[in-house]
Amino acid sequence: MANKNFINNDFADVVLNRHSVKKFEKGFKIPHSELLQMVQQAVRAPSAINSQPWHFLIVDSDAGKEKLDEFMVGPDKALSKGASATIIVLGDTKWYRKDHFDKTYEHYPKEASDFFHKMLDWWVPQLLDSSKDELGSGMDEMLAVNNAIVTMQFVLIARAHGYDANIADDFKREGLVKAFGLDDDRYKPMLFFVVGKADPKEIPEKTYRLPAADVTTFA
Repeated sequence: MANKNFINNDFADVVLNRHSVKKFEKGFKIPHSELLQMVQQAVRAPSAINSQPWHFLIVDSDAGKEKLDEFMVGPDKALSKGASATIIVLGDTKWYRKDHFDKTYEHYPKEASDFFHKMLDWWVPQLLDSSKDELGSGMDEMLAVNNAIVTMQFVLIARAHGYDANIADDFKREGLVKAFGLDDDRYKPMLFFVVGKADPKEIPEKTYRLPAADVTTFA
């Protein structure tokens, strides 16, 4: 199950040769069944107390892309039109609801379930009321961190399936969730990425990374 549809099982290649693709094969569609499989694999990513505070809006139809176009800006307009799918990663601001958590914790042994519920009772009031915050972070930061993690995992999963991606966060957020018929009181657009088969004619850009010693401090 875990490795089904993995075209590339070379970990080093998946991670170290990843690059942001800007041109994709036109007309190529990733089946919904495979997209759902990638979602299932991506959500194996860690999240705070297994909160899984995310929702994925996958736009791959012509009508959906046309609607999405009004929220894209600059070069990303062409990016979202040319890829197989654009995946809007939405932060679930109601992740702490009992019905959400019970779906997860009903699969835990009672002792573990009780522990996580105690953590939930301690942490959520701090996220919702900054005056009670002992951690120095609020709901927005919690959603940003956890959704960034699952997005990176999703992109690497896509590479393992033989696809490429490009992550971006410059788009118009206001009205997007409602435009696609979702609850805009619950879901908050965090970032998006496009996924598809890279155009074989595209030459990957050579990007530079700072040396490890320049970005590391030992203490």
